[in-house]
Amino acid sequence: MKISGVIVLDEMDGRKDPWVVKKTKNDYFLALKITEIDGIPVNTTSDLYSKLYSHFPDVKVDGASFNHLFTNVTLPNGAKDIAHITLGYFPDFRFHRSTQEDVDMQKVAAARKLAGNEISFEVTDADFELVAQFKDALTRLDIKSFISTAVPVSEAPTVGMNRDVILNLKPGDEVQNQLRALSCKVFGENYYPENSRGDKLAYHLTVAQSNEMLNELHAARKREKNVEAEPALRMGM
Repeated sequence: MKISGVIVLDEMDGRKDPWVVKKTKNDYFLALKITEIDGIPVNTTSDLYSKLYSHFPDVKVDGASFNHLFTNVTLPNGAKDIAHITLGYFPDFRFHRSTQEDVDMQKVAAARKLAGNEISFEVTDADFELVAQFKDALTRLDIKSFISTAVPVSEAPTVGMNRDVILNLKPGDEVQNQLRALSCKVFGENYYPENSRGDKLAYHLTVAQSNEMLNELHAARKREKNVEAEPALRMGM
């Protein structure tokens, strides 16, 4: 599949979240907005979901198909409905990538120079990945025991609000390097995307989500316990 997009810089009102120590007039977000897949226009996350659904890997939980439980990606209140790959989060535009610091306007100026550039790259059906939320050690064991699919499965303590599993499209190394080179033009040569714990992340496009995975894993574990208990129950009869 050929994916095409354009780099966009979103200038938004400064974040007011309680955990943002330094409140600023504006904050910024840099992304590759997906505009086409194989020449077909993509305007919203719903377009993205519809276009890619037939390419989704077959995901099973305890042998039963899970794909029908996937939905389109939901967005936070006020977020723009665009399919995108994040090139820079709003804290990245702050000095030292810290929400305790002010916005570094040199980064903003560099991002404005990139905005409008068009990028295209190829992906395959093998470039999907599944990321499931775990709540404890037992959930992590359930993920390994009951989820089966041909693509990589990873775990995270959170995958976003109102969802417990996401399906990402994660381009290969060549495209990863291409996207990182763009980010580095704004944030410096040592930049890597990170999560809230400071772990390095790959560039990715979230295409689907569900809030049913933990329920399905719990049901699978319950069935397994019932099967294990049946011989003992028969012996006690």
